[in-house]
Amino acid sequence: MTVPHAVGDVYAVDPELMGAPGALTLYVVDAPEPALVDTGSANSLSHIYEALSELGIDRTAVRHVLVSHVHLDHAGGAGHLAEALPNATFYLHPEGRPYVTDAAKLSRLKHSVDKAMGVENAYGAPELLDEDRCRTVTDGDRIDVGDRALEIADARATPRITSRRSTPRPGGCSPSTPPGCTWPVRCGPRH
Repeated sequence: MTVPHAVGDVYAVDPELMGAPGALTLYVVDAPEPALVDTGSANSLSHIYEALSELGIDRTAVRHVLVSHVHLDHAGGAGHLAEALPNATFYLHPEGRPYVTDAAKLSRLKHSVDKAMGVENAYGAPELLDEDRCRTVTDGDRIDVGDRALEIADARATPRITSRRSTPRPGGCSPSTPPGCTWPVRCGPRH
């Protein structure tokens, strides 16, 4: 695996969702306090582990996991990652948090996804995320990763995550969108 740069020291990870390359992108922020943006599905975690290894980031060094929303393709691996990343805090929107921390809600979510997909365990078998590992974030909250703050920008129903650096980067800012777009990483001065 070669982990491509998205922008600066933000790297794109293709979890090959359901075996399909390019269907989803997760991000690793290689900062003094490394961060992940999204977890992918419960059955695609090996891609995250491989990317961290290739980037020279020890799993115990990862401090932050930002979950953009709780669809199982983006958050289904959260409970599994909590075991593999023992020092990470998981950041979730208040409306989504119960769907990965409450057993009944997670079970209903998985059942609805399996039914919609027509396949059991299409995104793997998610595990419950411990409440003690979670922090609720909303629009405008900032997460300090050492050399910058990642800012939560709640756009409509799905929270977006933007990055503010002390040194602006010229040109396009986002890995898969035109310059000026903000999902998921926006460059700019640190506030």
